[in-house]
Amino acid sequence: MFTHPTLPGVVYISYHGSKDIPVGTLESAMKIIQGGEAVKYAVIIEQGHDGGWGAHAPDMPGLVVAAETRDEVLRELPIALSDYIKVLRETGQSIPEPHTIVEMIEAA
Repeated sequence: MFTHPTLPGVVYISYHGSKDIPVGTLESAMKIIQGGEAVKYAVIIEQGHDGGWGAHAPDMPGLVVAAETRDEVLRELPIALSDYIKVLRETGQSIPEPHTIVEMIEAA
């Protein structure tokens, strides 16, 4: 886990699983984090020019996941979100409410 020197928030780059929360779906990880009630956050997943993959959650400033494949990014997201929220709790910060809405718009 890293703290950005000039931007507020926690920056987390995840490359492997955690012993605290096994690799699973985003929904199952959020159920664990929120005490049984799933909270869904919008996540942007992108493929880089080098072929690697990355993801970030607009409602979680500084949260970044990077991996070689899209599947790896999807496996790492629940762990990264869990760790991110854990750090927020440990440091007395509030957990952001999801507010980003994602729509796919067709170009003419």
